[in-house]
Amino acid sequence: MAKEQEFEWAEAQEIEISVDDLVAAAKQQLQFLAAVDRNRWLYEGPTLQRAIYRYNACWLPLLAKHSESHISKGCLVVPLDCEWIWHCHRLNPVQYKSDC
Repeated sequence: MAKEQEFEWAEAQEIEISVDDLVAAAKQQLQFLAAVDRNRWLYEGPTLQRAIYRYNACWLPLLAKHSESHISKGCLVVPLDCEWIWHCHRLNPVQYKSDC
């Protein structure tokens, strides 16, 4: 597994990112986090559990199917609840890769 991680690290180092790209991504991230903060029901309780269920049962399979399809054009728009769970899931990239 270490060899695979080294290869992935080397591949990632080849990605070119400009300062403008980083600024745009940071602004987009702040807007997303502000939207989550306005919807505090995403933090706990039954609606959070429902969001986790929707992420696992709906969003991940849909994303996988869309990624594999050569017919699909354009990007998918993820619902806020699923996007929040997806965001949290990706905070642990090793587990995320293993789960996906």
